[in-house]
Amino acid sequence: NILGFLNSGKSKLQIRNLNKKEYIPYTLVSSKTHKFLDEHAEFESVLREFDLKKYPVIVICEGNFDRINAMKLVDQDGLYISGMSANGIFRAFKKYSKKHHYVRWIIISDGDIPIEEYTKRIVKPYSYRIRSLEVWYNTKGKDFGDISEEYDIKKIVLV
Repeated sequence: NILGFLNSGKSKLQIRNLNKKEYIPYTLVSSKTHKFLDEHAEFESVLREFDLKKYPVIVICEGNFDRINAMKLVDQDGLYISGMSANGIFRAFKKYSKKHHYVRWIIISDGDIPIEEYTKRIVKPYSYRIRSLEVWYNTKGKDFGDISEEYDIKKIVLV
């Protein structure tokens, strides 16, 4: 019972064991070799092609299942990113906000990351890069990764 996620550059693979809820990240060095990743690298998906001049949405989640479900929940043209850890959300924002200024940002947050953390680590240092920023929490679960659970979305607008 495993599921694999390949990043858009086809250089990183995350293998998820569904029974144990654990994952193994790999870097694909060539078609014949691989190695374990020492760090988590983000995974991304584009939902319909978008024009940066039309202020698309960029959505950052923690995990790959969160990202897949966010594509359905948000359902807007744009870029959907899995940071692959709580710190990965902040790392992905810093990286992608350098390339994409003044877009709409949505962070699909796990319940254990307080809103103050987003204010401290994103809004205060990078507000000049943000058109708008919302943080979404699922009040009926830890996150948005399990589609068998119900969602109740609490949206907090920070910018």
